[in-house]
Amino acid sequence: YQRFFSARDEKEARKSVVGWILGVILLGVALQSLAVIGSSYFKGLEAEEAGKILLLVGHKGVPVVVGCLLLVAIMAIIISTANSFLLVPATNVIRDVYQRFINPQLSDKKMIFYSRLTVIVLGFIAYSLISFFPRILDAAYAAYTVYGAGITPALIAVFFWKRATVQGGVLSILGGLVTTVVWEVINKIQGHLTLGIPSIYPALICSLTLLIGVSLMTPRPPQEKLSAFFKNKRAA
Repeated sequence: YQRFFSARDEKEARKSVVGWILGVILLGVALQSLAVIGSSYFKGLEAEEAGKILLLVGHKGVPVVVGCLLLVAIMAIIISTANSFLLVPATNVIRDVYQRFINPQLSDKKMIFYSRLTVIVLGFIAYSLISFFPRILDAAYAAYTVYGAGITPALIAVFFWKRATVQGGVLSILGGLVTTVVWEVINKIQGHLTLGIPSIYPALICSLTLLIGVSLMTPRPPQEKLSAFFKNKRAA
């Protein structure tokens, strides 16, 4: 969905969204159907092998040409996803955090250089986390916990709480992210849930606490910024 930002105009972006939805439905149904059919063909697989069913189908279950196309498509999806998941946060860190709050005079050349360094750092961090998330579902759960507990409170506050500030939103997101990662790492080291509590609860509490506390301790947003979200209303 990051590619929507490269659309020439609103009309093209709308077409892209429609095409994206149809494509996701088509490919999702096709891949799930292929996995179900492959599971019935390769019976008696262990849990670890069952997670590789699409690879097995591409390797042993279809003609060579079709199998090569399937394996290449899988690799393309992996590379494209990894590319987006590294470029987008690197750009956010340098453009939206570093340039906006630390070095507003940052030149385009240095911005590109710092973004590339950030991509490398994030890549090493992601690689180091692999040992803590041996299963894709565990990693996906942690990622969506960051989305739900870290980003959601700040996003909702933008539209419904006029007292929310930039500082509160940024620290709220960072707090949810750090809490989720630390909690999940501790869970993996101990081999069980810390205090029997999933990471989403402490992450959500930390995110909300930082959002409300920091927002109340920092100056309220100016009226011109609020007008885009609260038209014809005075700041609370």
